[in-house]
Amino acid sequence: MKKIIYKIAVLTLIIGGLTSCEGELEQIPFDELATDQAYITVSDFENATRGIYSTLFTGSLYGGSDAGGMLDAPDVLADNVTFAQKGRGSRRTLHNWQYSASSEPLSGLYQSAYRMIFRANTLIEKSADFDGSNKAKVVAEAKALRALGHMDIASFFAKMPTQSADANGSLGIAYVTKADYTIEPARLTVAESYDMIVTDLKEALVDIPASAPAGRFNKDAVNTLLSRAYLYMGQWQNSIDAANEVTTSIAPRNTVVGVWEDVSKDGVIFWIDVDPPGLDITP
Repeated sequence: MKKIIYKIAVLTLIIGGLTSCEGELEQIPFDELATDQAYITVSDFENATRGIYSTLFTGSLYGGSDAGGMLDAPDVLADNVTFAQKGRGSRRTLHNWQYSASSEPLSGLYQSAYRMIFRANTLIEKSADFDGSNKAKVVAEAKALRALGHMDIASFFAKMPTQSADANGSLGIAYVTKADYTIEPARLTVAESYDMIVTDLKEALVDIPASAPAGRFNKDAVNTLLSRAYLYMGQWQNSIDAANEVTTSIAPRNTVVGVWEDVSKDGVIFWIDVDPPGLDITP
């Protein structure tokens, strides 16, 4: 009898210990916020929106990278730049078209764009239970950024709709609208991909503000993207109509150089200050 009681006591301690261990493992991180805690207040959603924009800084997207990103890869691939034979060889792989689908110059862009899309989808999903005053605006921004990410991917990994007679029916991209990193979505056709890009942009236009601070989309920015999407699709009149909705004046000839030297914002519709005034970046 004593042995039985002893065994029961030991078994109880073991079970209790396992239960305690499980309780200790299921802890809320103390050095960061869990996703469910990060999307509650108006300020939370503003911060989450900035997090989507921050993906644009990625080197392989718009941040600038020797591997090539959206800032220069399109021009290098299109021979709009001259390769310096005695230089350090930057962008040589892109210039000579010596890359593969999984090589660094394009895989980084692919991953960064889908990272931005994932963040946009997370905000959109979390907004379902959010009634804050900025809900419509931040959801509109997320949809516009989701469309931008997909359009960037499509421009590299699919045919342009006007490229050939069979382009619209050829393989497009996976248009992701769920914040689930485990999914393996099928690729749509080119026509379906661009239709979804246009849908996101048109929905974003409904609630995007006419004016916005630097680093945030406004109606001009979204209409510019919409005009480009229509241009790629060969819908010329729609492209013209969207472009005509842009109110930002074209930069006069004498200030164009200043725009490239970053001393003028004439004609610039959207930009992000990576070194805003007053920011001390001295190490």
